[in-house]
Amino acid sequence: MAPQRAKLSRKLKFGIIDLHLHPTVFGVSAFVIISVVFATLLNLGGAEAFFTVIKNSITTYFGWLLILFVQGFLLFCVYLALSRFGQIRIGGPDARPDFSRTTWFAMLFSAGMGIGLLFYGVAEPVLHFHSPPGMTGGTFAAATRAMDLTFLHWGLHAWSIYALVALSLAYFSYNRGLPLTIRSAFYPIIGDRIYGPAGTVIDVLAVVATLFGVARTRCTCAPSGSRTRTSCAPTGMSSRISFCCSRARPCSCSTRRSRTPGITCRTC
Repeated sequence: MAPQRAKLSRKLKFGIIDLHLHPTVFGVSAFVIISVVFATLLNLGGAEAFFTVIKNSITTYFGWLLILFVQGFLLFCVYLALSRFGQIRIGGPDARPDFSRTTWFAMLFSAGMGIGLLFYGVAEPVLHFHSPPGMTGGTFAAATRAMDLTFLHWGLHAWSIYALVALSLAYFSYNRGLPLTIRSAFYPIIGDRIYGPAGTVIDVLAVVATLFGVARTRCTCAPSGSRTRTSCAPTGMSSRISFCCSRARPCSCSTRRSRTPGITCRTC
């Protein structure tokens, strides 16, 4: 059965900028994001303690689950590439890419991993060398652990996460005619319910998670150590939040189509 085609977004035009917005997803996401930001500003100390507890709890009790999922993503991507599914052409059997492989790789490394390669590529192994999890820093074993963690975060495992999300969006949009949103990846599971409240919840969670993830990356290039500070953001809590708010824009709440077919430009 072919997927049901439905138009989820409304088109708004501001001069030369075309925005495609889903009113409910945009409204709910904006409300959640603004509420969290204002609640944080009203109680900086409590918010810092709360987020610290949440972060420590997740890393302590669910760190193993993250590693397990990432390993699974990598193996799944390898399976897709080597199996008959690797022969499926995005866009249909007659589709041809608009850009060469060199151009695509250039876009991936310049837009997809810019700040990571320029900053984390050096800062992360140094940070883990000085403060490795579960061992004493500054030793040969610490150096080995630091490189292991760096390769986990920036090697094939990281690319498998990018590839899995990109493939799910591209396949269901360009091959199955579904909306170019995260909810479409759940079509095999929930079917046409992606057009209802369930799909809206999925998109809202994706928007909120993406925006706060982007804000975290843009606000702090790396954690600050006791001896060597490797932060690109202000050190005060209020100054840091103001810095984050000024740099993090609601890039996933709205998108605009570029003039090049097949390319979706986000406002961030």
